[in-house]
Amino acid sequence: MRDKDNQHSRLYYIILTIVIIAICVVVVILFNTLKTNRS
Repeated sequence: MRDKDNQHSRLYYIILTIVIIAICVVVVILFNTLKTNRS
């Protein structure tokens, strides 16, 4: 039971990390497109 909970929390952290990285990538892409549009 305890091992299963550990795996679940690890999976949750992996998903959370992927989501944060994805948000950062989207923000960078949006920032770059705004920068190119302005100039």
